[in-house]
Amino acid sequence: MRRCGAFTVGMGVSPQLPARVDAGSLGGPADLFKAMFDASRVASFVFEEPTLRIVIVNAAACAFYGYGEDSLLDMTVPDLLDASHWQRARAAMAGGQARDVDNIHRHADGHPLSVRVSAYRMVTTTKVIWNVQVQDRSDAVAGLRMSIEGAVTAVQRALRARDPYTANHQSRVAVLSEAIAERLGLSGDVIDGLRTAAELHDIGKIGLPSEILNFPGPLSGPAMELVRTHAQVGHDLIESIPFPWPVARIVLEHHERLDGSGYPRGLSAGDLLMQSKILAVADVAEAMTAHRPYRPALPLSSALDELQGGQGSRYDTDAVTACTGLLRHGGFQFPGLPLG
Repeated sequence: MRRCGAFTVGMGVSPQLPARVDAGSLGGPADLFKAMFDASRVASFVFEEPTLRIVIVNAAACAFYGYGEDSLLDMTVPDLLDASHWQRARAAMAGGQARDVDNIHRHADGHPLSVRVSAYRMVTTTKVIWNVQVQDRSDAVAGLRMSIEGAVTAVQRALRARDPYTANHQSRVAVLSEAIAERLGLSGDVIDGLRTAAELHDIGKIGLPSEILNFPGPLSGPAMELVRTHAQVGHDLIESIPFPWPVARIVLEHHERLDGSGYPRGLSAGDLLMQSKILAVADVAEAMTAHRPYRPALPLSSALDELQGGQGSRYDTDAVTACTGLLRHGGFQFPGLPLG
């Protein structure tokens, strides 16, 4: 097993370790360090600056990542993370240590590992190394997601009891949003957040009078202004829920447009999340091709004309291309209701 030379942590000095260690070559405090490191149930490894090469691993790390010891010792730290997650980790470590940083690592078979990492920078006599401990958070994350799903379901039921149309609309928009995101190649985690936001995007309408929600004709100016508050109200209703994704922000932005003509804040393209741009497109497609209290469902061609006519100006071009491809040639249908 590869090891590093003597190191100092803060003002204290650790035992001397030879460049390469055999099982019986250590004695005294160094032997205790080796025994504790190897016997720890917490996945641990050491890497060096500036190469980021992993130079020490314990058995728990090998089991957690699914690699043999020799394989891990041939890797660098970024090999264990996606590029975006490595940048996040690097930023967290800028101060010389990182405590309880949540991140996503990768198992040898490619599946994501939800982890909480603590890392400490140590100055040796010849180099700088980092001691890293990695805790598995998969059970905690699974529990959190179950709690979130329960909260989302409760909110949906409350809305469905008062406004079944809006509840069904949200569910249908969520299915189309997810399909668009998959076609665009977004990550599974981002798609999970988008789907959750889509399932809640009109929750702000729960506070609107039923006579406005079900009015069988065009709304007056004041009534329309009241309806337009639903994006901000929805954001405020769910902002305190500890989603692991920017759900409240996506809800807030789903009626914004690239050219700044949307509401509630008149944001433009550079201010908007990609998830919000996708949700905006899916929302328009579903709303136009479904029955509304004030008009029957419009033909699919009308929705396609609206989206294609506004792509690049009101709507994101990539989202429109993916959506129209699904609706025209992809065999997509909203659950429970065929398109125009």
